[in-house]
Parts: sequence; structure tokens; C-alpha cells
Amino acid sequence: LHCALTYSETPVLSEFEEVYEHLDGTKLSLGGINQLENAALAKTCAEQLGIGRASIRYGLMHAKHAARFEKISDALYYDGAHNPDGVEVLLRNLNRYFPNKTFAFVMATMADKDISASLKLLAPMCAKLFTVTVEDNPRAMTAEDFRKKATALGIDAVSCTALPEAIHLAAGAADITILCGSLYLYKDFDIDSYMKF
Repeated sequence: LHCALTYSETPVLSEFEEVYEHLDGTKLSLGGINQLENAALAKTCAEQLGIGRASIRYGLMHAKHAARFEKISDALYYDGAHNPDGVEVLLRNLNRYFPNKTFAFVMATMADKDISASLKLLAPMCAKLFTVTVEDNPRAMTAEDFRKKATALGIDAVSCTALPEAIHLAAGAADITILCGSLYLYKDFDIDSYMKF
């Protein structure tokens, strides 16, 4: 169709603040290593569409994407990682931004998902795992079934009756709490209660 093909340049990891990378001197509003490449692609697309530099910079600094390595507080993060690819990115982020910290994970999953591969990836960095059941979802794996799967893989896991209980227990088990395993769990998460966690 004689359409022009444009490639974005692969960004190089450089400086970052907290969990936010910099692209061409602009601090991104979305946390994580993976957002650097996403931002470079979005920037190239915007440039091809004739969007001005100031607007592009504003977009990079203000974009929001809930539950994707979202910083809730200094000690609490939510990441929707629920498959091996997502978990690998999550682990890269934790290694980059928190090299000397310990991690407790609060997780839920769907019963029809094979979570074993993700758990095996998380195991070396998991000080303790707290499992919960996504509320009002017939596909949800029960917290106890999830705990059994994790325990069978050698992970120190505890099943919890509710998400607030799991978050509270996780806070005492490691330096940083990571909520992950299912994007469905985000609806059960009262973010305002944990902003100063």
C-alpha cells in the first residue's frame, strides 16, 4: 500500500528516579523498565502524527496505567503480572530499583490459569507469599488451593481470608509488598487505604 515504515530507536537505560525511567531527559510517569521502550514507541508515533514536542513531553510525564507496576506507596506496589512474561518483567524491575530489599507477594489467580511457571520464577525472590481469592468471580482459584500449589513448589505461603489481611501480614514479612497474579484482584483493592502504607 506504499505506506511509510518508521522505527523507533531502542532506548538505552540511563538514569531513573524511584521506579521511573528517563527518556531524553523526561521522567516517565509510568514505572518500570518496560515503560521506557513503550514511551519511545509512543513518542515516535506522536512525532509522525505531527504532535508537538511540548505535548509529547506532557504525555510522557502524565500518562497513567493502573495496576502495571503502580507505586501505591514506598513499600507497596501493584503489578498485574499473571503469566511468565509479565513476572519476568516484574523481577527485572525489582532487581533494578530495589537491589537490597526483601519482597513479600500478595497474589490471586484464576483457577483456569497455570500459575506454576510464574511461581517458579518468583520463588527465589519471595520471602513469603500470601494468597487471596478474587471476590465475586466464579473463575477465581481459592486462596487455599493457591497456597497448596505454592507450597508444593517450596514457597513459604499462607492463605488469607481477605485482601486487607494479606497486605497487613505481608507488610511485616518483608521490606516491600508486591500485589500481583491477577488484574481482577485490582477491583478488590481499596487503593486510598494504602497511599501512606
